[in-house]
Amino acid sequence: MSALLQDLRYAWRSLGHRPAFAAVAILTLALGIGLNAAVFTVVDAALVRSVPYAEPERLVHLWQVQDNAERRRFPFAWQTVRELQASDLFASVAGYWVAPVAWTGRADPEELPALHVTASFFDVLGVRPALGRGFLPGEDEAGGPRAVVLTEAFWRTRLGSDPQVLGTTLSLGGEPTTVVGVLPPGFPFAPGGEARVVLAMQPQGDRATRRNLNWVRPIARLRDGVTVTEARRGLAMFEDGVRERFPDALGGVLSDVTPLRNELVGRVEPVLVLLFVCVNLVLLVACVNVANLLLARAAGRQKELSVRVALGAGRGRLLRQLLTESALLAAAGGALGLLAARLSLPLLLAGIPARDRAGMPFLEHLEVDGRVLAYGAAVVVLTTLLFGLLPALRASRPEIQGALKDAAPAGTGPLRHRVRHVLVAVEIALAVMLLGSAGLMGKSLLRVLSTDPGFRPEGALAIELSVAEQGAQPPERVVLLKAKVQDAVESLPGLSGAARVNWMPGTGNAGSHSFVRPDRPRPTGPEPEAFYREVSPGYFRALGIALLGGRDFGAQDTRGSAPVVIVNRALQQRYFPGEDAIGKTIRLVSSDSPLTVIGVVADQTLGGLDEARPPILYYPDTQVVSPRWTLLVRSARPSVGEELRRAVRGAAPGLVVGPARKLDDVLQQAPTMFLRRYPPFLLGVFAAVALVLACVGIFGVVSFGVVQRTREFGVRMAVGARPGDIVRLVLRGSGGPVLAGAAAGIAGAVALATLFRGLLFGVGSSDPLVLGGVVVVLGAVALVSALLPALRAARVDPGVALRSL
Repeated sequence: MSALLQDLRYAWRSLGHRPAFAAVAILTLALGIGLNAAVFTVVDAALVRSVPYAEPERLVHLWQVQDNAERRRFPFAWQTVRELQASDLFASVAGYWVAPVAWTGRADPEELPALHVTASFFDVLGVRPALGRGFLPGEDEAGGPRAVVLTEAFWRTRLGSDPQVLGTTLSLGGEPTTVVGVLPPGFPFAPGGEARVVLAMQPQGDRATRRNLNWVRPIARLRDGVTVTEARRGLAMFEDGVRERFPDALGGVLSDVTPLRNELVGRVEPVLVLLFVCVNLVLLVACVNVANLLLARAAGRQKELSVRVALGAGRGRLLRQLLTESALLAAAGGALGLLAARLSLPLLLAGIPARDRAGMPFLEHLEVDGRVLAYGAAVVVLTTLLFGLLPALRASRPEIQGALKDAAPAGTGPLRHRVRHVLVAVEIALAVMLLGSAGLMGKSLLRVLSTDPGFRPEGALAIELSVAEQGAQPPERVVLLKAKVQDAVESLPGLSGAARVNWMPGTGNAGSHSFVRPDRPRPTGPEPEAFYREVSPGYFRALGIALLGGRDFGAQDTRGSAPVVIVNRALQQRYFPGEDAIGKTIRLVSSDSPLTVIGVVADQTLGGLDEARPPILYYPDTQVVSPRWTLLVRSARPSVGEELRRAVRGAAPGLVVGPARKLDDVLQQAPTMFLRRYPPFLLGVFAAVALVLACVGIFGVVSFGVVQRTREFGVRMAVGARPGDIVRLVLRGSGGPVLAGAAAGIAGAVALATLFRGLLFGVGSSDPLVLGGVVVVLGAVALVSALLPALRAARVDPGVALRSL
């Protein structure tokens, strides 16, 4: 212990004699460790602790999957979920459904994001309300008592944390609903989105009875000792039994069981893995940089170390002393880095829109806790070895005779120069990998942003509307209400192109329908399937969606007329190949009425700009009537939003009126767009840090070489060399490591991009423009970094240099 304390005291004094060196080394390590710890905090929360429920490894999500190349997933029918609950296949089963609900009985009705669940939902998750209770059996049956469990955020912000809230009623969906519980703070259930209230679902009509109407998403808890693979086999056998009893219910579908964790973090996992890999590259750059600093410092300490060896210090003693100094630097850098990580977490979250955070509940409680501190300690130990071991090994074998006689500049041997040049090449390679990755992701983002969505969002405003008492309004009245609202809006000055659609374009919200062609034999595999939209006459014209053939919906398409449908080009090409779909009929699997195709329109995206253009069925909203819709208008006036909302409220006071949103903004805020925007930003930060550190490394090594070769430069200039010759000599010597590092870095960047090619859009992993740009940027920065010490070398006074010989 006394020897260790002695080493620590000596290391402290030694570093104190070179405060500038110590500060640069500590700040470099703090930067690398801090970024690493911050990203680890997110990765740990997302990929390790993302399921904050009891025994999370037993929680699974059940899906039905198309038996074809697309493998599209979809929910289950209500009756199937009830049979699953009654079976012994799982320890427990629950179902959920996501749909907003109107909060009425107030001055302004409001639509709340809501999660509709079966009574067993909280029991399956192992979650207990902080106040009150969960749902009881019977509360999820048609005609049962209506009950709601509030989220803590809704109870706190909207009801003032009222301790007497239990037993009170809220008017939800136009019906009195009893508050039976309040959830713990931060209740996370990402597949359900940003829910404010949780309601016991009470299906009625077709939703409760039809076997081919799939709308309930089941979750389950595995039985003790049962694996996910065994559960998949069991569910497949269960569905075989359902298929035998109801042949039309599960035609052409398979079943799947996935860990619930996959549903919570599945889409962000590859992004987090990429960021974690890249932030570790930054840490490596920092370690290599400090290693180069230590090598340079060790070269200047040859006389000191040689004296200690001459006085009897063994190599092991020197090695321990030098590693102690490295450990002190790493510990100081680690402490500062962990503090920086703690302070930077709010900045990391600030760049994530609230809508996207709702789908990633693991972000709500990020903190530098014991796990992160333990990780930080491990990183400190690792970095000590990474940057400290090689310099310590080199310095612990001083050239005693030469150092004591001061016969030559310390550390000028060719091997020492090669080691430092290799380290510079490694820094350059790592920086190029990060620059290349950031460039490829950035170009992917530009490609996404330049993608045509298939409609014109410019100048369009969208307002979501809904009928408060959704179950109490007959379809005919809803049709009249929609027309009345649209007439009121169209009378406003400066507005044009009013139209309606049941789901706001660009959000990705959509339902799907399976259908058959009566003129063709029923397929043995999955029935044709398409997303659908309910739109008003003039919708396609208002959004600039080209009508490729046939006609648009019109006043003649009413609830009393023959059902009609318009399809997009993708649907015609897939399900009517080589023929004209206009005039053909289709029949929905969930309906007995045929639909006549009256038109074909161009394709459009349903969600983000990077999503595929799927087959779409368009129904007239005068025939297929939804109590929720989005009103679209065009206006050049920026402040028309509130005027528009007032006009809607004046025409229909009972409507729930959402905020006016620019359709351009809706597209940019689509769920997939965050995963396109955020990684290039962070990778750009990582690449910039690595590039700065690499430049410091180049500058330091070249400067050190200039100092060591001062006598040589003086001799050269004394025998006729010009300053330009000296500059070229220095630059030529520094060019080798830069070129070698750039070549290795380009190969590494291509390999990294190939590994994560699923995150790219419209860009190859070896895009020559991006990689060429990286080389140009790196070359320019490296040239500037080496040029400054080269110019200093050219100003060496030959007389002074020769007198030192």
